[in-house]
Amino acid sequence: MLKLTLYKKSDFKAFKKYIAAAFHKKYILGDQRYFNWQYKNSLYLLKANSPDRSGEIVGHFGFRDLQYKIGKRTKKVRVLINLFVLEKFRAFGFGVMLIKKVLGKKNPCLVAGYRLPAMKAFKHYKENWQEGILNRYLAFPREIGWEESIKIKSLKVIQRPEEINRWWGRARQMFSATIERNYDYLAWRFLKNPFLRYQILGAKQNGKLGGILIWRQDGEGRYKMGRIVDFVADKKSAAPLLLAFLAELKKKRISLGEFLFSGDFYKKELKAAGFFNAVGTKFESYPVLLNPVSFKRHNINIAYTFGIDFENCYFTKAEGDQDRANPH
Repeated sequence: MLKLTLYKKSDFKAFKKYIAAAFHKKYILGDQRYFNWQYKNSLYLLKANSPDRSGEIVGHFGFRDLQYKIGKRTKKVRVLINLFVLEKFRAFGFGVMLIKKVLGKKNPCLVAGYRLPAMKAFKHYKENWQEGILNRYLAFPREIGWEESIKIKSLKVIQRPEEINRWWGRARQMFSATIERNYDYLAWRFLKNPFLRYQILGAKQNGKLGGILIWRQDGEGRYKMGRIVDFVADKKSAAPLLLAFLAELKKKRISLGEFLFSGDFYKKELKAAGFFNAVGTKFESYPVLLNPVSFKRHNINIAYTFGIDFENCYFTKAEGDQDRANPH
């Protein structure tokens, strides 16, 4: 017999043992620093309930409840993160128990980088899924000046909660559906990650924040690149931020820049800065997973239950756990 329980701190020792058996001893989810950062306590576990195996974990489904702007309202969205059941238990419908519990009935959901069998199951137990693939734009480093009235500097987000919240209060009006990039979200997502280090560029005009660009270096050797993980800017700030990013790549001798995003947002500014759509070029098959390098995936798909067309939603690479580091 198996039982379904919400994760507690006292479960971590058993969870780490289960992860080592399911994957390997150094798999990232077995690192408590990373686990606490990504999930907090948002994880359902399948546990053995027989006397000889009591408390043994045989499956899990993690998630994180995040705030999204959907239409004119802010709503809690359940972002799905990592579903797994040990193979010998899959034929008995135990994975379904996890899926039904985590998806719920009323709350909107989102998942990024999913596999088709999982999506088939999600659709069976929750209606109104919409899907799409993120645009992938690439660029080579270059140094070109921009309008002098726009000042680009490294932004110390952790020191500026009020400024960040005021900026986001203005910027969020540009989108029909997108994650709420307030101070609390940015601090958790980018500043408190236990392994990854992000560079945050801010654009100001007359002392007023007009946009931010968040990027990091990924991969190594021939596959080293600078990845824009998130980017939001007004019309005056967008191009200067993109040009400043490409100048940073040249300074650091990184040969390729990348931005993954949905819709037509910023396409004009991206092309003006020298970015190009990877589709139809020799870079179309360039791996999207670089840590470690994997040629199995060349794009990132996103599915959600917002009731808004994909082209009108603004998603970026920050949406998914493909940005997860495995430092071991």
